[in-house]
Amino acid sequence: MATKKTQTRLLLNLLLIFICLSLHVRDTNASITNHHAAGEVLKSESTLASYAWPSLACGTHIGLLFTKASELPCRHLRIPSASAPAPAPAPAPAPSPSPSPSPSDLHLHHLLDDLHARLHDEEI
Repeated sequence: MATKKTQTRLLLNLLLIFICLSLHVRDTNASITNHHAAGEVLKSESTLASYAWPSLACGTHIGLLFTKASELPCRHLRIPSASAPAPAPAPAPAPSPSPSPSPSDLHLHHLLDDLHARLHDEEI
């Protein structure tokens, strides 16, 4: 009886794996057909602007519907034209005055210094 339950569980797990794989393949095929063909020549600048390359840095969830809109800015390929001037670098932010440490921060700092001193004394 235990062997039959184990076999049933294995079959159900295998069926679940096949279902997940088929959904993944279907989703992958749909996303491939929505993109331009690999050998297609992009003719106009508007076509180039609308084409999006998946980005390795921020394109980890491109296939999911709820993250497509949030990752769209990092997927667009930006090619500056020769006539466009280079963007000016952003000014450096003004240094903010460092806030005075709170009493709990000072206490923690003293505890860490004390611990470091004790560890150093034990090593010697």
